[in-house]
Amino acid sequence: MRPGEVAVETAFVRKSALAALMIGHVRGVVIVAARKSGAKVYEYTAPEVKMAVVRNGSAQKAQVEFMVRRLLPGLSKLREDEADALAVALCHLHRGTMRALGIGRRP
Repeated sequence: MRPGEVAVETAFVRKSALAALMIGHVRGVVIVAARKSGAKVYEYTAPEVKMAVVRNGSAQKAQVEFMVRRLLPGLSKLREDEADALAVALCHLHRGTMRALGIGRRP
C-alpha cells in the first residue's frame, strides 16, 4: 500500500552545519521517494506545525510534545523527533480538513 500524501517540515537552519546537511539529505530522499510513488508532498513550516498543534507558532519543544500526547491519548513519553513527526502529521490532518472544506492555501 502506497501513501497518497506525504507531509514534511520545511528545511530550517540548525546550530550544526553537519546536522543541517544530514537533515537536508533525508528530506531530499523522502521527497523524491514520495513523488516517485505518485504521492502528493505537502510541506509545512515549523511555526505552521506549532500553530496547528499548540496554537502558538513559537511554542517550545516541550509544549509540542505535551499537546501531541494530549491530542493522541495513550502515548507515553515521546522522544523529541517522534513528537515532531507526529506534530507534522497532526498539522497535515488539520490542513487536509481545511482543504476539503475549501479553506486556506492550496499545495
